[in-house]
Amino acid sequence: MVMILAFVLVAAVAVGLGLGLSKNEKDMAVYNPFLEDDMAVMDPFNEEELTVETKIVILDDPASPQARANRWLSRDPNLESLPLKRQLARFALATIFFATQGGTSWSRRDRWLEYHTSECEWHTSHPEPVCDDQDNFLFFNLSRNSLAGTVPYESIHLRGLRIFDISNNNIGGQNPLGTPESVEILDYSHNQLEGKIWFESGWIGWNMTTVRLNDNMLTGTLPATAGMILPKLQVMMGARNRFTGPIPDVDMYGMKLHLQHWDYAENLLTGTLPRNMATFANLISFNVSHNPGMTGTVPTKIGLLRNLTYFGIENTGITGTIPDVACELPMVQFDTDSDKDELYCCSERCSVENWENC
Repeated sequence: MVMILAFVLVAAVAVGLGLGLSKNEKDMAVYNPFLEDDMAVMDPFNEEELTVETKIVILDDPASPQARANRWLSRDPNLESLPLKRQLARFALATIFFATQGGTSWSRRDRWLEYHTSECEWHTSHPEPVCDDQDNFLFFNLSRNSLAGTVPYESIHLRGLRIFDISNNNIGGQNPLGTPESVEILDYSHNQLEGKIWFESGWIGWNMTTVRLNDNMLTGTLPATAGMILPKLQVMMGARNRFTGPIPDVDMYGMKLHLQHWDYAENLLTGTLPRNMATFANLISFNVSHNPGMTGTVPTKIGLLRNLTYFGIENTGITGTIPDVACELPMVQFDTDSDKDELYCCSERCSVENWENC
């Protein structure tokens, strides 16, 4: 009898507490963002900021990452008290979470999607705090965290983002769009991306200094407009993909690029080295090794690259003589085929057997 009364008392207290909860608090208590069977269709949390495409997906496909993120955010009991930038950041992060199989694939997801935990405190691979003292989300870093799936366009809502790093995961799909224009470092290296590199119309990465796309399965030709839409680019890594065609020989009308490191080794590139080497006057390292389809000779204007320390053309079809002006570069190392009779280094000052003197 005592046990029955105790059970009734506990049940009554539970019901009483339930009656005291607000609707949002009830939703928070019963909603589990990892449940696949929660397919309620909810209006977009913000009609003005989201793109038409995102709103259509939210309403038409309740199983989509966008719809799941919208449900999660719409049920946040703190939503109305959050400034717009944080609402958008949490929506973007939640969409990324669902699109990259955060509930099933990630190695760590500590505190992710907890309503009463700031997104600044969700698990990250970044060694430093990811937000500044104004709660601006600056560093998205989930490298080596077993992410799968694809990167959604909605990452563009991480306004003010400086680093986007999902390297060393299992991200697939086509070349992702939606990179915020504020990003300085973009790292998709060591994933499973496919398709061509292409940029959204009108998009310019004003602050982008580093792009790492190496070790994927990307195809197509190298974009000739990269220097114009990434005006501050210093590091471009695209080695070990399946890129084809020639290296764009772009005349920037006297303008010198900031590019310092350029690596597209182990692809399927063809054609000759660019003639307009003056455009790349700030280069420190240049590597097209293991592109056997590349032909031609080393251009004489390589002597304009006064900062050059590494020039990789091993296992290519490039022949002829490395110009003598290259010997005047103080620190340059040429990585060539030492057994290739057709390629001679600085004919009057070095020998094929003595590359370190070049």
